[in-house]
Amino acid sequence: MKILVIQARPGIGDMCLFLPFIQKISQLENKKITILTKERSATRFLTENDPHIEEVIYLPKKIDFKFLKFLKKKKFNKSYIFHYGIKFYFLSLFIGIINIFFYGLKKKKSKILKELVINLKK
Repeated sequence: MKILVIQARPGIGDMCLFLPFIQKISQLENKKITILTKERSATRFLTENDPHIEEVIYLPKKIDFKFLKFLKKKKFNKSYIFHYGIKFYFLSLFIGIINIFFYGLKKKKSKILKELVINLKK
């Protein structure tokens, strides 16, 4: 089983906040994680010696069919989306992922990290 975590917030600070949760997902699933993120997050530098991270893939400025084909070849089974909205949900569906975990389609007035803790406890 291959797991994809999509963290599309652009800054290094956001990645620092989400990294412990990504590591926890890796521990719970007992699998290494592939992270799909923006280049500004500097994830490769933060995770170069992390045993929970298999690979870091940076999002291109514009998602095209060539990039989707590249992701589809990776054959992911699950995706965790740390972002509100429908864009990455459809991206996951398009590359063949059946088990998709995400916050929802519409941004709510809630704390995203609080929701993540609650969902991980489940």
